[in-house]
Amino acid sequence: MSGMRTEPVVIRRAEATDLSKVETVARTTWPVAYAGIIPDAVQQRLLERWYSPESLRGTLAVQGSSFFVAESRGEVIGFAQFVRRSAESAELTRIYVWRIVSGAASDDSCLRQRSQHSRQKA
Repeated sequence: MSGMRTEPVVIRRAEATDLSKVETVARTTWPVAYAGIIPDAVQQRLLERWYSPESLRGTLAVQGSSFFVAESRGEVIGFAQFVRRSAESAELTRIYVWRIVSGAASDDSCLRQRSQHSRQKA
């Protein structure tokens, strides 16, 4: 794989301006991730409930929740949410990446970023 260029992935806290892009990532990844597991009609209901603009705005405001986006070339390509369960632990409640950037696994980057963030807060 020498000569393959790796695109940098930036992990940062999600902002209100990212929410429509988060919804797009969710709507793009769910049919692939849950094909044959969650019926299409149920997926659509859950996407409407959990990824509506109102629901996502509420997610940003939840105490103890950390919501991150993964960006490549200025485009949101994934997101992750962590919820603090105690002083020692946080739960990854959702992570979706709709495109793996060549040479970089974005979901791993999200996890590393969160680990660093948790250690800094401790």
